[in-house]
Amino acid sequence: MIRVTEEKREATFLLLVDNIATYGIAPKIVSDDPEVFDIELPSGSIEPGKRGEIRVALAHDFELSAKKTSFTIEFDDARHTRYTIPVEIGSEPPRAGGSHSSVTRNTSSGAQTTASPLQPTTGEDKKKDGKQ
Repeated sequence: MIRVTEEKREATFLLLVDNIATYGIAPKIVSDDPEVFDIELPSGSIEPGKRGEIRVALAHDFELSAKKTSFTIEFDDARHTRYTIPVEIGSEPPRAGGSHSSVTRNTSSGAQTTASPLQPTTGEDKKKDGKQ
């Protein structure tokens, strides 16, 4: 789950996709709310053994208000594997004592996603590495 609070309004959240298949896989958006989300998919296929990044941010003109929604990504493998990511906007952060576990899902197609939980980024990490 992605939780977007006022403090994270401008953040970009990363969904990391590790391709453990022996062939390239390409994600596509099959369900979302374009008035709420700006979603950037990897260009082309994620090659075998490589990691792809799906970047998710709130649309610039979206008014931050309490809302629960989701988006769904499908891969072009033989089973058309889908992942639906729930998003909670404008909610209070989880209370102390709650925990987030690392979630890794394998599919029979070989696509693997890792969320631990999704971490916001502002691009500063890329600037430090000189990769911007």
